[in-house]
Amino acid sequence: MNVTNHAGGTYIASRASIPARAAQWRHLRDVEGWHITSSWIDEAGEGETDSFSELWVRIENEIRNAERLILYAEADDFPLKGAYIEVGMALAFGIKVFVVAPGVTIEPRSRRPVGSWMDHPLVSLVPDIATALEGAARRLAPDEIDFAEVVRQHMRKDPKILTIREWPHYRFEAVNPGADGSLSGQNTEDHLTEPN
Repeated sequence: MNVTNHAGGTYIASRASIPARAAQWRHLRDVEGWHITSSWIDEAGEGETDSFSELWVRIENEIRNAERLILYAEADDFPLKGAYIEVGMALAFGIKVFVVAPGVTIEPRSRRPVGSWMDHPLVSLVPDIATALEGAARRLAPDEIDFAEVVRQHMRKDPKILTIREWPHYRFEAVNPGADGSLSGQNTEDHLTEPN
């Protein structure tokens, strides 16, 4: 069996119709610095894709150049549609596929609800995203990430995604906070600092 050696990052396939999924993958790319190549995550909202023909050609190229593909699905995500096409492309290109299916009961013989293709030699079932990313390429080292810019990008894209709970290793510092602790109209995103 020929396994192609790709150094083009990680392509993630999942349900595009679940907004939290695209937000998860943008977080991996923009905050944690993983080299996530799935461009669909930047246009997963209703009406954000101008041309599905152009999108699928782009997806094909992103998968062709990836070092691995991660298929992520939770129990309520089935039936999958486009994600299966993406997996098929990866296998045709000789790219390793990691299946992350938390909470999904997979039948031993048929591999339902995912499918018997899980027995392909390039496919591994792994317990979580961290395991699927072991050895994967990063875009940036954590100390090279401009976290203030990441906050600005995420706040513009979806202000509900970013909470302080999601930033346990960083703290927001308010300059001249009001009596109630608020920033009194100041821009919080300019005051993100790394811990010492």
